[in-house]
Amino acid sequence: MTREDIIRMARKSGAVFPADGSYHCFTTSEDLERFFHAAYEAGAAAEREECAKVAEAYEPRCEVCPR
Repeated sequence: MTREDIIRMARKSGAVFPADGSYHCFTTSEDLERFFHAAYEAGAAAEREECAKVAEAYEPRCEVCPR
């Protein structure tokens, strides 16, 4: 996940970014919680994708091994 991805999720969740870029904040705890869930889901999706790549690359080493 890139910095831009995180900023995009934060904005979508309700974070306020001042023009000078000095800080950002969430105006409500619900906004912060929405951001947390979005970031958690994005991380979980990335992990599932990595696991799928490993599983797809796996090839049994012999004819006796279960597939």
